[in-house]
Amino acid sequence: MNARHRLILALLMSSVMVCMVKLLITFLDLGLRSDFLLQWAKAYLIAWPVAATTAFFIMPSARHHAVGATPHASHCWADRRPALMSCAFSCCPLLAQGYRIWASIEVRKASSHP
Repeated sequence: MNARHRLILALLMSSVMVCMVKLLITFLDLGLRSDFLLQWAKAYLIAWPVAATTAFFIMPSARHHAVGATPHASHCWADRRPALMSCAFSCCPLLAQGYRIWASIEVRKASSHP
């Protein structure tokens, strides 16, 4: 995926996610008051650039983990790891390293059993 496509995807995805989350959080915090839409719009305009920038830079790493670029045995749970965990790996290299160690142990255990 080239940078242009990644940017468009990050902008669209983050726009929808921030829209819904900020709408819910603003409603829960303030309730329906006369300035609800104004407060929601302010929160959206602050959060969206942050979310879009984060999505643009995290997407390659998250995609790498979600696609399963690391080879594992087909019966290993690691082949079916959720994308959410992949995002956590891209944000925390220590967590990723710990998971790789755990997965390699699981693969060795599985290969030693008939």
